[in-house]
Amino acid sequence: MSVLTPKEDVPAARRRRRLRGTAAATAVLVAAVVSLVVWQPWQSVTKLSLPAHACWGVLTADDLRPLVGKNGTMTAETNTSTLPTPEATNGGYHCSLYWKDGPTKLYLGAGPMIALSTASDLRQTQAVDASTGKLRSLSFGAGNIAWEADTNVQWLNLAIPCTFRDPVSGQSSNGYARVWMDMAPNPGGPPTPTSEVRQADAGIVLKLAKAFTQQYPCGGDTLPPDAPSIPPYPGS
Repeated sequence: MSVLTPKEDVPAARRRRRLRGTAAATAVLVAAVVSLVVWQPWQSVTKLSLPAHACWGVLTADDLRPLVGKNGTMTAETNTSTLPTPEATNGGYHCSLYWKDGPTKLYLGAGPMIALSTASDLRQTQAVDASTGKLRSLSFGAGNIAWEADTNVQWLNLAIPCTFRDPVSGQSSNGYARVWMDMAPNPGGPPTPTSEVRQADAGIVLKLAKAFTQQYPCGGDTLPPDAPSIPPYPGS
């Protein structure tokens, strides 16, 4: 007697194969969705590191944030650990700012810097700025002298009346404490500093001037509470 072997239901086998293929495709789709939730390539990852206290401990991360890009690390280095004291001679004090968003560390221009100078020295500095580029006076309070200069490099200067010891004669001398900085453009931004960068620079210069007057025999009482609005460059 022959043994009958049941024949396979062909439509049922096809349905099983389709179900297996659908399950596999669903698993791949779920994995892709999970990956996109964790890593979204259309969104940039921001990893910004700023010093909490920079430039003699005066400036904060909020002061410095407009000067740099969105991804990278800023560091600050000063040539002295503290701001000058009344016993200091007429020397320069500078805070160097650096930015790194790759293998190379970039120098973000000169400053901010502080120096004591006589009235004649200050007039000479203004004359040099005026002869080499555009110079525009700014208002930072009565008795203070402030200007912006474009000498291929954009500078912001604030000078406050101050009495200091003359390094040559050793005698008390009336002059100015000058705070200034190179308004370097934001890394990766346009070659000319934006309004946001220039306004941030004005705030930095004012904040350092106020800190300086707290420990040095300078007036400083006419400095404004906030930096004035810095107007756009002519033709910009």
